[in-house]
Amino acid sequence: MAHGVGEGPSAPPPALPGRAAEPIEAAPAASDALRPRAPRPAARLPDIDAARCTGCGWCVAACDLHLLSLEVRHWRKTSVLHEPGRCTGCGLCAVRCPFHVITLRAPAAGQARKAAVAAPDQPADGR
Repeated sequence: MAHGVGEGPSAPPPALPGRAAEPIEAAPAASDALRPRAPRPAARLPDIDAARCTGCGWCVAACDLHLLSLEVRHWRKTSVLHEPGRCTGCGLCAVRCPFHVITLRAPAAGQARKAAVAAPDQPADGR
């Protein structure tokens, strides 16, 4: 594609009528505030009352990180939190639960640390 005189790829954009062309500044360098950080353990984790859970799945659909799933326990479907170390504690699962079965609670001492270092294929409780 041929460019006219002064219209090369590095030529400044044309000025608007009645205005002088202003130089375009380069975007600022990425600062530490914009760099991704390692996830930190959530201050609160979902606590699911399995005795009251109906297994409807609304909480599973609400979790953007896909940390909740439905599992069969004692012939009933209940919601289960997997990889609590990845949970952000946003509370969307608790808000979405129509039966108010999920409450957000502070993890027990050492539970958040144990959950953060658990292997992905190993449950946080070591079972």
